[in-house]
Amino acid sequence: MDMLIALLFSLICVSSSVIVPPVVAETDAEALLRFKVFVRKDPSGVLSSWKVPSINGPCSWRGVTCNGEGRVTELDLAGGGLAGRVEFGAFSGIDTLCRLNLSGNGELRADAGDLVKLPRALLQLDLSDGGLAGRLPDGFLACCPNLTDVNLARNNLTGELPGTMLASSPSIRSFDVSGNNMSGDISGVSFPGTLTLLDLSGNHFTGVIPPSLSGCAGLKTLNLSYNGFAGAIPESVGAIAGLEVFDVSSNHLTGAIPAGLGNACASLRVLRVSSNNISGSIPESLSSCHALRLLDVANNNVSGAIPAAVLGNLTAVESLLLSNNFISGSLPATIAYCKNLRVADLSSNKISGALPAELCSPGAALEELRLPDNLVTGTIPPGGCPTARGCGWSTSASTTCAARSRRSLAGSAS
Repeated sequence: MDMLIALLFSLICVSSSVIVPPVVAETDAEALLRFKVFVRKDPSGVLSSWKVPSINGPCSWRGVTCNGEGRVTELDLAGGGLAGRVEFGAFSGIDTLCRLNLSGNGELRADAGDLVKLPRALLQLDLSDGGLAGRLPDGFLACCPNLTDVNLARNNLTGELPGTMLASSPSIRSFDVSGNNMSGDISGVSFPGTLTLLDLSGNHFTGVIPPSLSGCAGLKTLNLSYNGFAGAIPESVGAIAGLEVFDVSSNHLTGAIPAGLGNACASLRVLRVSSNNISGSIPESLSSCHALRLLDVANNNVSGAIPAAVLGNLTAVESLLLSNNFISGSLPATIAYCKNLRVADLSSNKISGALPAELCSPGAALEELRLPDNLVTGTIPPGGCPTARGCGWSTSASTTCAARSRRSLAGSAS
């Protein structure tokens, strides 16, 4: 599929030896000037070079890229500070336009319903951090069948995610509508197997995590955080073998962390399930997550002991966030194998016993260990952690330990 997309891009966007009559370039120039008409503020003079006549036509204009035929293939006005209105229909005549980037122009208003007017040749679209508003039209991706990457993050999109919009696209790989005001139950939405990145975070979506996601075998990043999803994390997520980022934090999810996630652990770097209503224990299958750098299970109802095998195999983990749960038992000595661990927040649990002597073994990168509101006893392991900023817990075991705890807590109060 990637080779097919690359071939398609080369056929549309790469130069050739054919000489196209000047009238075509003039048509492209006219289309861009129609876009410029609706820009009422250009404080940085981004469009100041957009004038006719011009020796090289629009190819010499700022933000414009052409192919060898003098046809416009890319328009990049990211962060230009433009204000006004975008008329997507102005670009419809540029049938060679492959890449459009208007991101970072928050005062450049646009109607999402007009996305269907974009040229069919478009491969990449970035309108993030802009003024796009309204509902996504059902036929958006069907009208732009070559689109591979769509970034509409941090706009004011509303309404539901059309049920078959994504499935109707034969090429879509990256789809990002994070940080909008979209809503609705997406349990039945169909997601295509071509996706490698799906970011729906920071909206108001509800329902269960869509079962169709398990068919996205090439998915690497799945971010559904900060929504209203309920139900359990499906076991089928483990079927996405190449998953690197899985974030479902800040929802209303219940049930246990599925043991099947261990099947996706060969590549998983970020696992965030914090701020839900997840129960059960930390599955031992996570011991397969050798590449994991962030494990965030904070603010749930997770119980039981931390499996020694899990800590013993998380050799790449840098942040271990397990606070505000009901985790019990002692802290496994295998934490010594977490040589890259910098932040460990285990506060507000039921962890008991003494800290393992291996906690601050030579080569440890630990900078911050948080253990207040637990049942830890004993003293801080000898030698200390030379890079540690703070370490605290509740204990009444000894005056020496309590005094050190108070000093450590004061140092990590921020």
